Amino acid sequence: MLTLLFVGASTLQVEILRTEVQQLEQLILLNMQDNEKTVKKHFAKIIDLHNDVIEYASNAEYMLSFQYFLDVTTLTVLVVIALFYARLANWIPGYVLAVVVLFAALLNYGLGELNSIQLHKLQNDIYNVSWFRMSIGMQKMLLIFLQKSSTNTFFTCGGLRPINVDLFASFCNSVYSYLIIIDNMQAKIGIKA
Repeated sequence: MLTLLFVGASTLQVEILRTEVQQLEQLILLNMQDNEKTVKKHFAKIIDLHNDVIEYASNAEYMLSFQYFLDVTTLTVLVVIALFYARLANWIPGYVLAVVVLFAALLNYGLGELNSIQLHKLQNDIYNVSWFRMSIGMQKMLLIFLQKSSTNTFFTCGGLRPINVDLFASFCNSVYSYLIIIDNMQAKIGIKA
């Protein structure tokens, strides 16, 4: 639950940053020569906000990276065990538990995917700023800002893989593989499912 809170807050911060970048674009389009001071002030505000978002996400990643690794491992084992007993003893609550855990995992990994999508949209918004109307100095600052915002993901699973829907697909693939192994073992031993 704590992971959902941190990832959700990070996603909202990126959305706020996107809104500020869109407002910068509007200021530039009004008339860059008349509003240069205002544009510089707003751009400095955006850079400060971006630095705050990166710092927040880095701290959250540091705290949650191992937690995500444990979540992936634990949820995989939980689903495999629940489905094993559901198949072995025709235990209906095992199927229900497996579906609930799969839904929880999808929600967890889906929020990481949403964060990645928001980061990609932020990159597009920065790229689409009317940079050609800016002074050379501000163009250089915008280029540096674009390079700093080129990260694709903030959150990883133990530093190994980004938290996204691809990780959920790997999670489901692992569960399926373990179930096939267990099913083959049951067939060799002669236990009827």
